[in-house]
Amino acid sequence: MSKRFDLTRIGLERANRHVARWHRHHPPAVAHVFSIGCRLRVEDRPWPLVGAIVVGRPVARHLDDQLTLEVSRTAVALGPSARHACSALLGAAAREAWRTGMLRLITYTRTDESGASLRAAGWRRDRHGLDSRLEWDEDARLHRHVLIDRPFPARSWNTPGRPRRSAHRPDPRWRWQRFNPVLRHGRGWRDADGWTPAERLGIAACEAGARRDSNPFSLCEPGCWEEWREGYDHAWIVANPDRWFSDIA
Repeated sequence: MSKRFDLTRIGLERANRHVARWHRHHPPAVAHVFSIGCRLRVEDRPWPLVGAIVVGRPVARHLDDQLTLEVSRTAVALGPSARHACSALLGAAAREAWRTGMLRLITYTRTDESGASLRAAGWRRDRHGLDSRLEWDEDARLHRHVLIDRPFPARSWNTPGRPRRSAHRPDPRWRWQRFNPVLRHGRGWRDADGWTPAERLGIAACEAGARRDSNPFSLCEPGCWEEWREGYDHAWIVANPDRWFSDIA
């Protein structure tokens, strides 16, 4: 018996019906840029949808740079019929995002979730919370720096200045991301303004308010950080000409 998945664009209302039915801890999404449904096809006969993914603009303001999208919901049915459907949906979301000109995709998982489907689809965990501590190495008789990967702390939309009721429990989360392959393989390509994809991502990050001294694992594909910084610095100088000239003087 041959089995494969058919992946097609669907509307938000239809995707939310499956999110409400299958998602473990989140309510339906409020808005989206696009959604994709995963339909099981067995021996060339279509079955009902076994999964859906919702992709929208990033919730964090400094990540909403018009070149980044966020996977806000991924819901897959239980059972062997939907095996590997989550990875198929994540891969389809990336291909659709690259087709529309995006350069980065992000999403979040709770710390008790393994992220196996994300790894299988080519995503990697963001090392934004990378830290180090000194530990004693008994064999070498010296202290060594040991890297520690920390999740993003729990946060809630409810604040003293703007009280709101949160729809879900604010748990610590890991952030995952996937970059457009053009960042690595299209380094010689430039757009109409003469910028490489990595430089364009740096410009967009500066305009969105991202910090230049953030962990480079969070900013761009490894090997493209210098181009990212060149684009960021150009956008910062354009936005702050007076401060730049005063620093030189």
